[in-house]
Amino acid sequence: MIFIISKTTINNKNLKKNYLDEKINNLNINKNNQDIITKIKYTASDNEGNNYLIESDEGYFSQKESGLINLTKVKATLKMVNENNIIIKSNKAIYNTSNNNTIFEDYIFIEYKDFDFFCDKIDFFFSEKTLKAYGNVKIISPELKSFADYLEINFITKKILTKMHNNKKIKIIMNYGTN
Repeated sequence: MIFIISKTTINNKNLKKNYLDEKINNLNINKNNQDIITKIKYTASDNEGNNYLIESDEGYFSQKESGLINLTKVKATLKMVNENNIIIKSNKAIYNTSNNNTIFEDYIFIEYKDFDFFCDKIDFFFSEKTLKAYGNVKIISPELKSFADYLEINFITKKILTKMHNNKKIKIIMNYGTN
């Protein structure tokens, strides 16, 4: 696996930055006594030729667990061989530099094929090529809108699983077009 940090500078805890997105201004991320790293970029690839790129405006390394970096204003791209790219955007993420697994949180948006996904939290496992989304999951495509509590995408098998908690039914709205 290859890791790259590019365009990286370290500033003190008094780093001030103007964000265009109002949600970013309101992030409650603990930066006390942390060295802030800006313009972060990690890349990884596997033996099959799949690539994972994660970029962030800023972040800092966890003091509790080695190899974890807390990121803000995040964009990740998974480029699978013979497959559409998967793009994930979120306000916050925790990236594991040793295995490339990433936990995304706070206003998450995913683009995959003709689908757009929104949710509260994602666990992405690069080695397994699996994404698990939790909380207020919305799936939107030209043909449908779906609302669920849980979504799992296996990018190897191309299977998507959605479900609700407490035996509730998944809400699906179909768009049949007008003729």
